[in-house]
Amino acid sequence: MLIDHIGIATGFTCLQYGLLNVLLPMLGSSLWGIHGVWAGIATAPELTLICTLLFVLLRFGKENFPFLLWDMDSEIVVMDEVLSADSPVHLAERVRSCMLSHQYASTVADNAALVIAELLSCTIKKNENTKKAVLIELSLFFEDDSAQIIERDSGELFEFVASDTQVGDLSGCIPVGQTKAQREIAYLVTTGYNRNRIRYSRYEKQ
Repeated sequence: MLIDHIGIATGFTCLQYGLLNVLLPMLGSSLWGIHGVWAGIATAPELTLICTLLFVLLRFGKENFPFLLWDMDSEIVVMDEVLSADSPVHLAERVRSCMLSHQYASTVADNAALVIAELLSCTIKKNENTKKAVLIELSLFFEDDSAQIIERDSGELFEFVASDTQVGDLSGCIPVGQTKAQREIAYLVTTGYNRNRIRYSRYEKQ
């Protein structure tokens, strides 16, 4: 899921939870009774992992085994910290400076910085009653003709780029409106984290 192979992730999740978790306990119970049931449940994850590794090896080749990172030749910049009141401003400025250093137009860099600042501001508001620390991570992938920004945080789950996002004030109108102008935006929950992805074209008019 983290590297956008959703089909593989879905297929092997169904294999484990929809097939092996049913068949293996049944097989185990017929051989060893109640102990075989628990043995079947314990074996399902390991067998799924073996099947997944074999599939990747046979389908994508030894050179791409096991991480499927053959097409990730872009430059990656990662920023992470505990979310605080100062995070929106200085992380947005770091994003802007990074994009400018990669020869992106100032309008594109300003747009990206604005969206990141407002996204983090929304995240702070969503978690203002949360006692635990919220971890934030920004990953910038610079390719030949575009830059992809992936934001992940451990706060309350909410879809930042949804068209029906409930906006209570100006902060929230800005990011939703700005992200609608992008060709590629996506939201996905991964391992209990929010994951927002926005792509900026080097040549696209903002």
